[in-house]
Amino acid sequence: MKERLKRYPQPQGQLDLHGATALQADQRTDSFLRAARREGTLTLRIIVGKGLHSEAGAVLPDVVEDRLLQLKRDGLVLNYRWEKGLKRKSGAVIVYLEAPF
Repeated sequence: MKERLKRYPQPQGQLDLHGATALQADQRTDSFLRAARREGTLTLRIIVGKGLHSEAGAVLPDVVEDRLLQLKRDGLVLNYRWEKGLKRKSGAVIVYLEAPF
């Protein structure tokens, strides 16, 4: 997998989910990734924030990760990684889409 991901470009697009509700984040993530795949984009960044301004802490990282896992099972997402290595330390996730060919 590491060798395959080395051939992927730096993020070619970005989705910023700051201020989104959990439902909005889930829907926007799904739509964004499906549209990007149709356009042939391979690498994307999704900004989820760290939850520093939320009373209950970070919600969006878990919501987005659940969606990514589902899309990975569906064959749309090849892999993903948290930008700073750990979900709790990262405010963004890098997503690698399956090549459409």
